[in-house]
Amino acid sequence: MRYIQNPDFMKRAMLPKEEAPSIKNPDGSVSTHRMAAEKYKGDWYAFPLISQQKDGSLKQYKDKDWLKALKANLKNDNVMRFKQDKDSAIAFAKGDYKVGTPMEENQIIKSLMRQDPKTLLESLIGK
Repeated sequence: MRYIQNPDFMKRAMLPKEEAPSIKNPDGSVSTHRMAAEKYKGDWYAFPLISQQKDGSLKQYKDKDWLKALKANLKNDNVMRFKQDKDSAIAFAKGDYKVGTPMEENQIIKSLMRQDPKTLLESLIGK
């Protein structure tokens, strides 16, 4: 699915991993977004529970504070709106937002994205 919305959290997702602002987790791993999907006022939204503030710092919301996070992100158009499409909102929050970004974990897709589009198309159609 292609998305025409371009919230700030997706701009951060496009940064190389070593340049993306992150929060260190108690287990030593790092998180850049921690996404959630929820229904609010009749529409489904995907949004980050780790939001970049105007000063560049990151603010992390607890899972139970999802409504507070959603409202803060709505004020800044930092959400993906899915209208009534619950399944797409949930899939996006669970990881689909990473597809086509440096965070993409599928090595086949990462490899294909590095190829020249014309060469890739020709290899797929057999020219």
